[in-house]
Amino acid sequence: MLPGAPLDGGRVLRAALWRHYGDRRRAEVAAARAGQFVGPGIIGLGAAERLLWRFLGGLWLILIGWFLISAAGAERRFTTASSAPDGVRVADVMTADPLVVHRWITVQDFIDRAAPWSRQDAFPVMNVEGGLVGVVVTDLLARIPPVDRVEFRLDRVALAVPGSCLAAPEDPAGPLLARRPLGGMVLAVVLADGRIVGTVTVTDLRQATRWRSLTTTPASAS
Repeated sequence: MLPGAPLDGGRVLRAALWRHYGDRRRAEVAAARAGQFVGPGIIGLGAAERLLWRFLGGLWLILIGWFLISAAGAERRFTTASSAPDGVRVADVMTADPLVVHRWITVQDFIDRAAPWSRQDAFPVMNVEGGLVGVVVTDLLARIPPVDRVEFRLDRVALAVPGSCLAAPEDPAGPLLARRPLGGMVLAVVLADGRIVGTVTVTDLRQATRWRSLTTTPASAS
């Protein structure tokens, strides 16, 4: 009954806040945030039990707290995605005309020539016909040992893009945030007539949601 989603106490808190605010989405987000605050408290209590009193049960509290933080964050992201305003399309939030790289380029050549000139977090990889091979994420490339970067081609380290991570410009944008991002970053590669026209990353969607909330606040307040 601790007051934080997804615990039962979080459901009670959500219901109370819903009644108070009259806004279901606001109540769900607040309950999820409460869960993200309750989680560290449980971890701290478990650490104290383990370090101060040598109770093995403190390890369970640490695991429970960690799970609560993760689950509350996932619930908050899902609420934000499923509550996105109608009419927001993938084209409205994507990085249009991204830098696309060829599959035969080595990781080192990509780092030296392409990455420094772009602000993208993810880069689609294409074959000679222009078809999508996969996507490379800069955070993952950084983990490749320098000695291997001169040998590995991008098609060897690119992440395969499943059909669930493909989108069209006219698709609704809201459901994207409910997806598990590829490499912790990529929500969708956007195709039009088989051509790569954009990418949507976690950063793209967060920024779009933030600007959307700023531009709609005055209207809603009036």
